[in-house]
Amino acid sequence: MDQIRFRVARPADLDAIDLLEREAFPPAEAASLAKMTLRVEQASLLFLIAYAGDDDNIIGYICGTKTNDKKLTHESMEQHDPDGALLCIHSVVVAPEHRGRGVATKMMQAYLKHVEELGVREAALLSKEQVTPLYKKCGFKVIEKSDIVLGEDPWYEMRWTA
Repeated sequence: MDQIRFRVARPADLDAIDLLEREAFPPAEAASLAKMTLRVEQASLLFLIAYAGDDDNIIGYICGTKTNDKKLTHESMEQHDPDGALLCIHSVVVAPEHRGRGVATKMMQAYLKHVEELGVREAALLSKEQVTPLYKKCGFKVIEKSDIVLGEDPWYEMRWTA
């Protein structure tokens, strides 16, 4: 695999992003194209694309929005407050053919460095139990079982602090 590089998402990436989102999540958990479009338009600096080789060869992405809420809720994750203190990470997605190669870890490390350079001091995400080791490796801590319901499995709120 070519070296992984990163860049901010662009509107032209939305079709590829939508396809990857649908491959990564069941329908009840996947973000809609409309939500992804909103995130690219309103929070593009918080939407990082991973690519290998050609700039258009997207192999994954991480996206987030900001809120001033103290806890992740459906409401806090539905909108973007550019002045928000808490970064809500929505999707961490790696293309199926690139999974199991450390891409998600490299993406998260690059993403956290990127958002820290933007002034972010705290980030939160929801994780299924089996994925928490990945996020722990990147410095996140499990806070609590989340009240948010997406699909059938329970979700855990995790936090990272710069």
